[in-house]
Amino acid sequence: VHIAGTESADDEQMMLAPLTAGERVIGTMVIWRETQKARFGQPDLDFLVGLSRQAAIAIQNARLFEAAQRRASETAALNAIGHEISATLDQNTVLARITQNALELLAGDQSGGTSAVFLLQPDGLTLKVITAQGDMAEQISVSESTLGEGMIGHIARNRQAEMINNTAADPRSIHIAA
Repeated sequence: VHIAGTESADDEQMMLAPLTAGERVIGTMVIWRETQKARFGQPDLDFLVGLSRQAAIAIQNARLFEAAQRRASETAALNAIGHEISATLDQNTVLARITQNALELLAGDQSGGTSAVFLLQPDGLTLKVITAQGDMAEQISVSESTLGEGMIGHIARNRQAEMINNTAADPRSIHIAA
């Protein structure tokens, strides 16, 4: 194995051990050295396997801790939203606060984040923006959707949440003028 930017060794040895979490492989731990040094033996491999198990446990624990922290933040945000909802009965104020909390919780510090609430109008077809927060709030605030058309209208009509990671590639995509 040659790594760019390093000297190529003609005589190199390598030990590898999988990093596993339960039945899933989450990575590989690799040790390599020039063969001029003592050859790897079974005790070396056993030691590497032990280290890889510890590393996998540490990685899994870190991931579980991050997930728990994220859930705690989400719960705190939901509690704050619940408190704000009970603090006022004005629909627009409540929706603006919920939209802002959703933006902060789900978009985080990423640029390009926007959150909005569209409500179905009395005609039963038009979805109108009631509140919008974020980078494109101004453009989105003046837009409308039609039930069953575009991603927003499709989600409203089908009553099914979706995650769309590439909106430009989605055939339901509708351009909102900037």
